[in-house]
Amino acid sequence: MCFVRMAEMSNGVFDEDRSAKLKRGVLRMISADRYNWDEYGARPLRFAPDPASMFAQELEEAIQSQLDHEIDQQTSDGSWQPQWSWG
Repeated sequence: MCFVRMAEMSNGVFDEDRSAKLKRGVLRMISADRYNWDEYGARPLRFAPDPASMFAQELEEAIQSQLDHEIDQQTSDGSWQPQWSWG
């Protein structure tokens, strides 16, 4: 996530080769499968938290799925349970 932030703040200085490598890494790291989102791990919105984010367009479908999942997981009091087990 730090490399994505650095690339987004580089004002276009981040070259295409590095951007392509970063994109491959991000796509490998995130889980696009909503059944894995109940576990601790990388979700699409971590790498594209707003529409202007560097990978928002590439992750658009996964982001929409995650937003639907987040809505489904919200409890009746408006909160969410943590993504990890307390043991």
